Formats: sequence, structure tokens, C-alpha cells
Amino acid sequence: MERNFDSGEKSAQTVARRVGTNQDPEGSEVITRIFDRALAIREAAEVLGVSYATIRRLMLAGRIPYQQVSERRTVIRESDVRDYLDSVTVDVT
Repeated sequence: MERNFDSGEKSAQTVARRVGTNQDPEGSEVITRIFDRALAIREAAEVLGVSYATIRRLMLAGRIPYQQVSERRTVIRESDVRDYLDSVTVDVT
């Protein structure tokens, strides 16, 4: 089966649909979501400078999306940690 990916825009939109993200005009959102690093809960806590328990509370409250990869492993996408940080950061200008 031959695939034609001449149109970068069309292939990026296809990938965006598969990944479940919206695509911006340059396609950077798609690339970010595909190659996004999965952080353990402790790693996410370290990045945000909060405790493990705080991350768990944020996850259970629905403020930080997460994926249960296996019975013992839960991961948070790095971009979701950045998005949360952006949502709670106050501009003091």
C-alpha cells in the first residue's frame, strides 16, 4: 500500500486526529504531543516544586491529566505539567 504525504498539512491533521489534539497552523502542537515526555508522578512534583501528595490531589481533582499505564505506573505528559503551570502563573506587570 502506497501512502502519499506530499501535503504536510494534511498528514499533520491526520496525526492530530489520531493523537486527539488540535493542530495549529505550523503543526507544532502535533509534534509536541507525539514526542512529549511521560513523567512519573514524583518527577512532575519535582518540576512543579510541590509534594507527591499535592500532585495526586491535582490529578484526582482533574486539574492535571494523567494516564494509568499499568497497575503500578501512572504518567503525566510534560506538556500537561507546563499547561498547568501556565494556568496558575500570575503575571505581575
